[in-house]
Amino acid sequence: MALLSIFGRQEKDSEETEPPAYHCTMVPYWDVPGEIGNEKRIAGYRCPACGQEFTITAGARFVEAERRRLKQEYDLDEAPKK
Repeated sequence: MALLSIFGRQEKDSEETEPPAYHCTMVPYWDVPGEIGNEKRIAGYRCPACGQEFTITAGARFVEAERRRLKQEYDLDEAPKK
C-alpha cells in the first residue's frame, strides 16, 4: 500500500464513520392523504438527503431560518409583487 500513498491515496479505516448530515431541505409530510397541502395539518418534516424526520417545531424552525437567510442574501420582499 506504500505505492498508493505516493499517489495521494491512503487506506481507509476499517471503521468508517458516517459524515454528519447537512439538512439542506426540509420536506413536510402528512399522516392523512386528504390533508396534503394543508399547512396546519403537517405531521412533521423529513430531510430528503438523509431521511431523518423532524418534529413540526424543529422543521418549522429550520424552514423559517432558511426563509430569513434567503431573504437577507437575495434582498427579497415578503410577497412577490404582481
